[in-house]
Amino acid sequence: MKPLHISPSGKWLFHATPQGNVMVWDLSGGTLHAVCDGLWIGHSLDEEHLLTQTPEGVKAWNLPRGEEEPLALLKAELFALHQRVVVRKQPYTLQLDLLDVLTGEMVLNLRFEQDPRYHPRLEACALAPDDRSLLITLAGEFGGQAWAHGYVLGVPGGARRVKFKVNRHQPPAFFAFTAQPFQVLLQDEMYHLTVLNLEQDRFEQDVWVSGFSGAAAFFPLLPAVLAVSVWEPIVDPAISPFSVQFLDLRRTSGERMRRAAVIAVFQESQPVHDMIFTPDGQTLAVLVSTGAIHLWNLAQGRIERTLEL
Repeated sequence: MKPLHISPSGKWLFHATPQGNVMVWDLSGGTLHAVCDGLWIGHSLDEEHLLTQTPEGVKAWNLPRGEEEPLALLKAELFALHQRVVVRKQPYTLQLDLLDVLTGEMVLNLRFEQDPRYHPRLEACALAPDDRSLLITLAGEFGGQAWAHGYVLGVPGGARRVKFKVNRHQPPAFFAFTAQPFQVLLQDEMYHLTVLNLEQDRFEQDVWVSGFSGAAAFFPLLPAVLAVSVWEPIVDPAISPFSVQFLDLRRTSGERMRRAAVIAVFQESQPVHDMIFTPDGQTLAVLVSTGAIHLWNLAQGRIERTLEL
């Protein structure tokens, strides 16, 4: 599950923590506004409401008040579909359900048919922001060799639209999306990334990123610019091996191993777990391994504020 999310205007920054709650930060003041019990589901289009999943069921939260509210009062049209569905999967029976928690309707119910000799299991699942593309990955083992691949499925029908490669040694637990055009970033090899256009169901381009460590985000004002987390061995112990690199996907070089031009580098002191831009493109929020969130001022290239308890 992706840890960081942001509301459409950039008012709220949400941190879905490993402890099973959602921390709501008010970015205007850099203060912790609320801690909501449960796993992340999504926020409303008007930034007034939040949905979480708890062992007791789905909970609704009033964001301005920072309090729980009756779920029955919320209307489905307040939320985009991908912000109000939960994925229920049975990894080894390859069963997948997509449930709308506000209407109670089953958006999608699938069971994948795979040769049992390949020992398949269902890995990552994510409904894209276009609300019509479900990305899933499968992995397994055959003859002592690991394998993995993924599909883009149409919603609501479940038709297989595109098959894509994934890193067989580390099936991806993340997908980085951008809107207009709707695209998704996939990791199909250890340090190899591919951009898939979900509107036209075609692969746009691919790049190698040495030391890529699993977090990425498209720049909202120019999707051709991509921020990626990188770990690189450094001889000097005074220099951190962790960084966020900004890549210009329009400027690439190399034939066998195509690389994008690095246009900026922000050094981090700890491993980067996730990152997200504010919608105005002025700030990059970076979640590091300690649980702190660094707010980078992009124009000045420095950490402007740190969010932590």
